[in-house]
Amino acid sequence: MFKKKFQDKQSSKVSTVKKYHKGEVLSWWEITIEDYIANIETNTVIPMAELMEVLPSNFTGSRFGHDSLRIEGSKVYIGRILALVAPLLELENNRVRLELSMYELNNGEIVKPLNDNKKHYVLYVRAIDRKPEHII
Repeated sequence: MFKKKFQDKQSSKVSTVKKYHKGEVLSWWEITIEDYIANIETNTVIPMAELMEVLPSNFTGSRFGHDSLRIEGSKVYIGRILALVAPLLELENNRVRLELSMYELNNGEIVKPLNDNKKHYVLYVRAIDRKPEHII
C-alpha cells in the first residue's frame, strides 16, 4: 500500500522527458574522459568544483532538478564513491559550503537489500552559498 502511494505521489510530481540508454550515457562518459586527459596535457582542465551549480543560501523549495550528487548503498560503498569524487571538496571555501545530507533507509517495501542485516543509506551532496554572516 505504502509503495503504491509513494509511486503515485512521485509520478504526479516528476515527469520524465526522455530516458537515456546505457550506450548514450557511456558515450558522454568516454568523451569526458578523453577531454579530461587532453585538457590535463594542455593544462586547461575545468575543475570539477566549477561545474556544480551553487544554490543561494536563502534557497527554499525542492532541490530536485538542481546539480547534486546522490549515492545509495552501504556506508562502505558510499565512502568509496566519495573518494572517487574528492575533487568536489574544492568547492568548499570561504563563500561556498558543501551540504551533506545522509539518511538511513528502513528495510520497508521500497528498499529490499539482498542481505536483511545490511543497513542501506542515501547521501546527497550539494553546493550552497554561505550566508553573509557565516563568510569566513
